[in-house]
Amino acid sequence: MKGTLLIVDDEPLIRKGLRKLVESNALHWEIVGEASNGQEAIVKLGDHAPDLVLTDIRMPGLDGIQLAEYIHRNRPNTAVIILTGHRDFEYAQAALRFGVKDFLLKPCPEKEVCRILTEVYEQLYARLRARDMQNEERRRMEENVLRSQMLQLPVPPMDAERLTEAYNGMDAWCVCVISYFPKSKAYRPEDLKLLQFSIMNIMQELFEQSGLQGRIVSVQVNQFVLLLNPSQSAHSFFSQLVTIIEELLAIPLFTHYSGRLEGMGALHQMYQEGLEAYDKAHPSSSLQRFTYKQEERMSTAAIEGNLDLNYSSIKTILNEVMSFILLGKSSELQQYAASLVRALQDKPIAEMKLEALTIASAFQETERRELGVSLAQEDFAARVSELHPLQQPAAIMAWTEKQVERFFAEWSRWLMLNNDNLIGRAIRFIEQHYMDECTLAQAAEHVHLSLTYFSNLFKKDTGESFTNYVTKVRVDKAKMLLRNTGMKIAEIAEAVGYADPNYFAAVFKQTTKQSPSEFRKGL
Repeated sequence: MKGTLLIVDDEPLIRKGLRKLVESNALHWEIVGEASNGQEAIVKLGDHAPDLVLTDIRMPGLDGIQLAEYIHRNRPNTAVIILTGHRDFEYAQAALRFGVKDFLLKPCPEKEVCRILTEVYEQLYARLRARDMQNEERRRMEENVLRSQMLQLPVPPMDAERLTEAYNGMDAWCVCVISYFPKSKAYRPEDLKLLQFSIMNIMQELFEQSGLQGRIVSVQVNQFVLLLNPSQSAHSFFSQLVTIIEELLAIPLFTHYSGRLEGMGALHQMYQEGLEAYDKAHPSSSLQRFTYKQEERMSTAAIEGNLDLNYSSIKTILNEVMSFILLGKSSELQQYAASLVRALQDKPIAEMKLEALTIASAFQETERRELGVSLAQEDFAARVSELHPLQQPAAIMAWTEKQVERFFAEWSRWLMLNNDNLIGRAIRFIEQHYMDECTLAQAAEHVHLSLTYFSNLFKKDTGESFTNYVTKVRVDKAKMLLRNTGMKIAEIAEAVGYADPNYFAAVFKQTTKQSPSEFRKGL
C-alpha cells in the first residue's frame, strides 16, 4: 500500500528533483501530481485527494502558508510538509497552527527528505490501519444487527434506528445455495463452512469489482442477503455470480430480488419472501432451514460464532504481513507465518480447514496488493478443491505450509526483479556517505530491508561484503586525493571517513600493499 503525494513548487527543477528522489528511494509514496502554485494545487487536491502535500513556502499567487490553511480547513485528512529557506523559517512557523507535519530547510539533504517522508508514511499507515480496524468492527456489528433482524432476534433499539438511516431505500437480494453436495464433487458435510467461506470470498471479490455499493450478510450456512444501493448493473452481477460459482465449485445458486427496503422492520419479511420464492422455484429441493423455538433462539453472538467467515482474521493477518514487509523484517515475517501454521494443531478438522484457507487467503491478498500478482477466482477455487478432501491434521498443515511457501517464493521473485534497483540505491548511498560512518545497518534501513537479508543480497549481487565494498570506495577516493591534491595524510583520512589516520594508513596498506606516503611517492 502506497501513500499518495502531491508536489507543489514554482520551480520545475525542484519538482523534478523531488520526484526523482521519491521514485528512486522506494519510499512508499506514489506521486499523483505536481503543481506550480497554491491555486493550481487546490485544483489537483480535488482531482486526486492526496494523503500528503509537499509544498514550497514562497510561490506566486497562493503561497504555501495559505495552501496549508486551505488544506487544514477543507481536507483535514491530507498532511502537509513545507519546504522553507532560512529567511522564511519564522514565517513558516505560522503554519504550525494549520497542522503542518514538518518543515524541510532548503537545501534539503536527501537523507533528511527520506527520513521525514518515511515518518509521515508510517503515521499514515498506522492511521489507515486503525481506521480499517474500526471499519471491520463496524461491519461486524452491522451484519450482526441485520442478521438478527432477518431472524427476528432481539436488537438494541438504537442500533436498529441507526441502521434504518443507513440502509433505508436499498434493494434486498437473497442468494440461496441449492445444494452444497453436487454429484460431480465429493464434498462432505464437514466441508460446509469451508464451502460457505469459498462462496463468500468469490462473492465479495466480484462485488468489489462490480462497483456496486452495499453490504453482504451471511444469514445462515446456505443463505445470504445482499443490501445494495439501487443499480441497473445488479442483475448482471447476480447472473455472473451464479455462473462463476457453478463453474468453479459446481455449486448451484438461486437468486431473488425481494424489493426495496422501507424500515428495518421489513427485513424479516423480505428475507422470508426470498425463501418462499426459492420453494416455488425448486419445489422438489427443500432448502435447509435453521429454526429455533422461542426459548432456544440463538443469541446474536452465537450466530456470529457459527457463521463468522473469518474476514476479521484475514484482515489481521494481512495487516501483520504488510507491516513486516514495510519494515523489511523478512526473518520476523517467516517466524510469524510459521506460528500461524503451528496454531492449526489440535483444532477440529473442519475448523482447521477454515483457518488454513484463511491463512492462504491473507497471503494471497498480500501478493495481489503488495507484489502486483494478478490472481483469478480460479486460483481460489483450485485451493478449495485441494483442501476439502484432506482429513488428516498433518496433511492440512502441510497444505498450509505449501501456500505460505508459495507466497515466500513469489516475494523472492519480486525482490529479485527489484534487486538491481535496491543494490543500485545502496551503492549510491555509499557514494554519498562514505565520508561518514556509513554502516551496514544504515544502508539496510535506507533500502527498507532487514540487516541479514540486505547483507546477503549485497554480497550476492556485488561479489563482496558491504564492509569490503565501502573500504574499496574509500581507498579509491583516497588514491584520487593523493594523486591530485597536496592534502596531508590525516586530512585525506578524515575526508574519506576515517577519524584515526593510523587506522586509515593500515587499511590503505592492506588494500594496496603500499602505505599512503609510498603510493604518493610512486606517482
